[in-house]
Amino acid sequence: MGVLSSLWEALEVEQEDVDRGIFARLMSGPARLHGKSIQKVLAAHSKCQLVCVCVCVCVCVCQLVSMVLLCPTHASFCSLILS
Repeated sequence: MGVLSSLWEALEVEQEDVDRGIFARLMSGPARLHGKSIQKVLAAHSKCQLVCVCVCVCVCVCQLVSMVLLCPTHASFCSLILS
C-alpha cells in the first residue's frame, strides 16, 4: 500500500477522497482483500458461467424434444440437431 500512497501523494489526491478511503479500508484490517480472495471469486465466476451454459443447453434440448412431440414431421430435423 506504500507505493499506492506515494502515488496518491504525487497526484495530490486528498486524504478524504472517496476512492482512496474505500481502497484503504479494503486493504487494511481483518477484512483485507487478498490475492487468494480474488482468485476464489474468479474461480466461482467461471463455475457459474459453466453452470449457466449447461442450463442453456438443457433448455435447448428440452425445446427440441417438445418440438418432436408436438410435431412429429420435424423429428428428422431435430434428430440431426441432437446428434
